[in-house]
Amino acid sequence: TVLKLVDFSEPATYEALNGDITDFTKELIDPFYSDERITELTQKDQLHLLVLNMLYFKGEWKATFNETLTSQEAFYGKSEESTVDMMAQTKQFNYLETEGFQAVQMNYTNGANFLVVLPKETGETLSNEMMWQYYEGALSEESNWKSTTVQLALPKWQESTSLDLTNSLDLLGLESFKHKLTDTRYFTEEADTLLSQISQR
Repeated sequence: TVLKLVDFSEPATYEALNGDITDFTKELIDPFYSDERITELTQKDQLHLLVLNMLYFKGEWKATFNETLTSQEAFYGKSEESTVDMMAQTKQFNYLETEGFQAVQMNYTNGANFLVVLPKETGETLSNEMMWQYYEGALSEESNWKSTTVQLALPKWQESTSLDLTNSLDLLGLESFKHKLTDTRYFTEEADTLLSQISQR
């Protein structure tokens, strides 16, 4: 744990935090504070307390992809076809096939696994709800999975998302924390201390 005393009324503080977050996450999150957000925060005459927590999922495939086998191939998305970098390998995987979908389970060395579900029906007619049904079906068919030699091709991809989790306090019965925190004497003498935002990126 690292504690820093900073001036949250200065834009340079947020720029430095952006740099720290970039470094801590190995450039996965950059930048965290936009220019608009910095302007908004520096104009508020309030005491700010910020807690940053970085979590890593460290996973390596048990069956790794050989980079020399990656090639440009057609990828058939929900509404269109595109050309992408496609990773490829032929190895033993846990495999499941039903009337509606195929599924393959790729294991990590740390015991976790990655589940790929491929519908047999494609195009605009396939709803998100149906995809979730296939995914849940793959999880519930545990006894029907078989170790099979699979010729697997997966597109290389990156994914990023930002979630505001502040209202999740309501679901946990902790909505009062948005109005007043409990005993905060160990870090501030301010009378009115509240939790303004919980965000995950």
